[in-house]
Amino acid sequence: MINTFIIEGKIGSIGELKTIENDVKFLKLSIDSERNYRNYEGVYETDTIEIELWRGLAEIVFENAKVDDFVSIQGRIQSSHLKTKENKEFISYKFVAEKVSFLS
Repeated sequence: MINTFIIEGKIGSIGELKTIENDVKFLKLSIDSERNYRNYEGVYETDTIEIELWRGLAEIVFENAKVDDFVSIQGRIQSSHLKTKENKEFISYKFVAEKVSFLS
């Protein structure tokens, strides 16, 4: 089975590098990626995607990346089945980076 995404875009924001149990590093960043088609007004819209980075990759990106850097990220989509307080079920998705390439 294949569970892979690739996204190219500019870094919109970089979160704080956090350390969780067992000294594992964790980082969230957002990528602004322009759609490859125009909307009805002739404008290219931008999607903002939140990406999770773990361990060494989180440290490398935190130390070397800055907002507006152009990057390519390859990773996997991770899902979680959750329930609301009203006991309604829904699926939450996360984009987890496995490789980051700096393009700028």
